[in-house]
Amino acid sequence: MEDVYISCTPTDAAAAKRFCSDLEASGIRCRVCIADPSARPASTGRIPPVLLYTRIYVPLVSRHSLSSAVMKNELYWATEEYIPIFPVHLDKAPLNDSFSFYLGTKQWISVKRSLGTASKKLCRVIRDELEPQQKKTAEPADNSEKETNRLIIRAMLCIGCVLAYLIISTVLSSLMWDTHYSLFWNIDAVLGLAVCVIIFFIMAPMYGGYKVFLRTIAEKLRDAFRGE
Repeated sequence: MEDVYISCTPTDAAAAKRFCSDLEASGIRCRVCIADPSARPASTGRIPPVLLYTRIYVPLVSRHSLSSAVMKNELYWATEEYIPIFPVHLDKAPLNDSFSFYLGTKQWISVKRSLGTASKKLCRVIRDELEPQQKKTAEPADNSEKETNRLIIRAMLCIGCVLAYLIISTVLSSLMWDTHYSLFWNIDAVLGLAVCVIIFFIMAPMYGGYKVFLRTIAEKLRDAFRGE
């Protein structure tokens, strides 16, 4: 998948290659497509395949491209597929109806003095557009993996506490069952309560905090007593 797809007419090919070269130098994958000026009006019934594999569409708008049927078709499909469009105006030619309809509300980059200045601005704008997308796709996976690992560790700690309680309770039972029966049950009850408190403090942060976790447990117990 290309990051940026630059479309232009043959007359504007040199400018397109300059933009593409600067984008690639800044680490942004780029592709230039030169629209055939002799092409017949393109059908809007089929999306150009290249647009399916791009993240940003950059049409170079000039007096030459305003009559390009290919670029009009690309504008239509980029809009339909919600592909971000960042047009670059190479001259002062007024937009015709088609280009005005698709680009009238877009963020423009105008080549006023030199291609170099406009190219730097285009690189900056596209980099700002791409970086939040990359963070959105990367951060959830990282956070999800970390949360899963934390949950596994906390669950293992809870299992360890329960096993320790069972072992201690079994040992105390064998030592005190015949001689200190009532004392054994008191100690066992305290140990069981301590294990429940430890599990609560271990698991509560994973379920919205101590208050939320305690309220959830209370609601579950209330529903259980009501038979719901």
